[in-house]
This record gives sequence, C-alpha cells and structure tokens, in this order.
Amino acid sequence: MNDKLINLENKIINDIFLMALDTPYYPYDDFLKQDLKTLQLKKETNLIAVSNKLEPIKNLDFRYTLSSKDSDQSIISNKIDSTIHDLNLDSLTNIGRFKIVRNYDFSKKVNQGVLGSIQFSRIAFNQQFTKGYLVITTKDKVKSSVERLVFVELINGKWRIRKSIIISVS
Repeated sequence: MNDKLINLENKIINDIFLMALDTPYYPYDDFLKQDLKTLQLKKETNLIAVSNKLEPIKNLDFRYTLSSKDSDQSIISNKIDSTIHDLNLDSLTNIGRFKIVRNYDFSKKVNQGVLGSIQFSRIAFNQQFTKGYLVITTKDKVKSSVERLVFVELINGKWRIRKSIIISVS
C-alpha cells in the first residue's frame, strides 16, 4: 500500500500543480516576456522551485477544529501517515510553461533566478481515496508566503481542487 499511496500522491500533485500555484504572487508580466530575437521565453523567467519532500501535515489542532465545521468529516477519520516521502519531480508534467528547479531547499528565503517556490504536504484521504486534503505553501522571490489548506476530489479520473482555505500569509 505504501508505494501505491506514494504514486497516488504524485498523481494528485501533478493533476493540481498549475491550479495550486498561487498566481497573484508571481510577476507574470516578466514571466510572459519573450526574447525578441528567438521569440522564446527567457530561461530565467519561468523557473519554479518545488520541494522534493512531502512533509506530514502539521498543526493537528487546526485540522480537528476545521473538521467539525467541514462537510467532509470522513476525510479526517483516516490516520495521517506521518512519514516524509520524496516527491517524484519527474512525474510532474502538468507544469505549463514553467520549468522546475530540482533539489530545492525550501527553507531558503529567496533562490536566485526563481519566480517562486511551492511545497506540498502529505495528503490525508477519505476511506474510498476519492477525496483528500493537503497543505500547500507558496513563496515568491520577494519573501511573501501563503499557506493554504486545500481540499481535492477525484472527478472523471482527474484530481481537482474543490476548496482552498488560506491558513497564513506572511
């Protein structure tokens, strides 16, 4: 079950990757600028750093408070796996025009030449593995950070973000 769970988490992150980026925090004017000679996107303007570690969901008190108000209490009933997993960055193909910076240390405040960074937590599932939630943290190159609790659902064979709640902004 462990390998299946890791593969499922990788699939979910791939499916929601572009929707998970916190777009208001990224300077898309710069991102969309093209080199006038080659008409290609400038290499330094489309890099996103992705943490290759899926950390366990922290702040359990918040999770239980939320579960009593949320309609998906069945998601909370499963025990959350507390181990750290590696995110298979090669499985991320739903990345649009972004390029992924590998082996990124998410504890760094700013990474030279990178638009922003994103980190995904482990995913808690309902018993049918059709719904779940995770914490997504995005940072921009100016040190702004947003942490969101994101509910996902399997719809027609693809995982989609159903609801996103901002936990913190710094």
